[in-house]
Amino acid sequence: YVYVRDFINGEHNKERMMDYLETLNMLATSKLDLSEEIHLEREHQTDDEFCRIFANYWQKQLNSNFQWHIFFAMLFSIQPGSNIDDFTDFCIIIKRLLIEPNWYRNTFKQFDDDKALAIQNELELVLANALVAIDDIEIVHEDKVYLCMQTFRHYVTQLENEYDDYKEFIEYYDKNKLELARLITDHFH
Repeated sequence: YVYVRDFINGEHNKERMMDYLETLNMLATSKLDLSEEIHLEREHQTDDEFCRIFANYWQKQLNSNFQWHIFFAMLFSIQPGSNIDDFTDFCIIIKRLLIEPNWYRNTFKQFDDDKALAIQNELELVLANALVAIDDIEIVHEDKVYLCMQTFRHYVTQLENEYDDYKEFIEYYDKNKLELARLITDHFH
């Protein structure tokens, strides 16, 4: 995640990779206490409902699910600075990996802007809720993130191509949201 985040942001990739390798080497020789509870430095806040869904889920998992606990303990050890900033960045990067923003912003243009935005927001929430319902650390494994990204993109494109009429789109909307959730969930069985 850490390297992917900086790679996406395009921030001195080669230099950052060397920093990560040095940090991992340092972690290998240090004693990381995995029995210590993780407390975020302040409350997580976001206006992005997709990120809020993931953040709420992960906050519940931090000290109750061993795999998530180890994951975040390692993440916070690797990343310098504020753990809440790292936590927030992680939510944003997962969203950007699952939903490519430049592509998604231009979907459903056959409808007016308000309707397109409402559809985009709701389909994002279907994706986020489907993933947290899986309740497994696999949801952030690289191969699963990639499969979910492809599935989401393919299904959204299919919906765009299938419906020119907004009334017809809304008529089948609930069925289509359930189908999207099923397609995402199927990657984890």
